[in-house]
Amino acid sequence: MQTSVENPLMAIESFNRQFQIGEKEREAVKWGWEQEMGKTMFHLVNAYTQAAQFEGLICVLCGE
Repeated sequence: MQTSVENPLMAIESFNRQFQIGEKEREAVKWGWEQEMGKTMFHLVNAYTQAAQFEGLICVLCGE
């Protein structure tokens, strides 16, 4: 997880395309990134984890 990432924002965009992340979820990841900025995979993973706390996302399993 301490693997260096030269351009984290480019990596995030690549992941978003690869995993077909929707527009609202991309907004959440951007918000998560602002909370977890850094230049390692640890920071990128944390940005996606933090994105789950973004207000307005719908819970697929619970329908909320």
